[in-house]
Amino acid sequence: GKSVNIIKEMSENPPTRLPINEETTLAAQRAILFFQMGYESALSNYHDHLISDRGTIDNWMYLQRVREKIVREGVPISFAEEKILGPLEDLSIAWSSTYDYQFVLSPGRYKIEQNRIRSIDPVFQGEINDSLTKYIDEHTFPGDIYSLSTARDYSDHVKETIRRDYPEEFKID
Repeated sequence: GKSVNIIKEMSENPPTRLPINEETTLAAQRAILFFQMGYESALSNYHDHLISDRGTIDNWMYLQRVREKIVREGVPISFAEEKILGPLEDLSIAWSSTYDYQFVLSPGRYKIEQNRIRSIDPVFQGEINDSLTKYIDEHTFPGDIYSLSTARDYSDHVKETIRRDYPEEFKID
């Protein structure tokens, strides 16, 4: 059968707790991006499919948001930091080609409970979602991108999609 692994929230997995959501920094998002790609690479040696609620494009939206916030506040961005942002965008898009599917869960249609990971600020959620939706509309990505409206829809849709494409028995780790 097929082996499926559900990857936990990337910002919780790095060895040290990094600032996330509204408090994130360019350095934290870079670290999360590289950790995510390394972690996914390692797991792909043992599993046929990986499922994560955050892909590299999502990470790029957080990077862009913090960069725009820094610029708005008039804080200078170092030459090195500015130079690395373009390649990080390219890398985020390129890495997304390793995904069989991408699922986007729209905020506001379900209640997000405080778990010290997810932001419960509807304005922040909306900003990230709007940026992600616009970015997806403006760029071409390999594979299908599914827009989902509820958390229950997310779980059911992921399982249904895998069962449809891989009707043989599979197990989820």
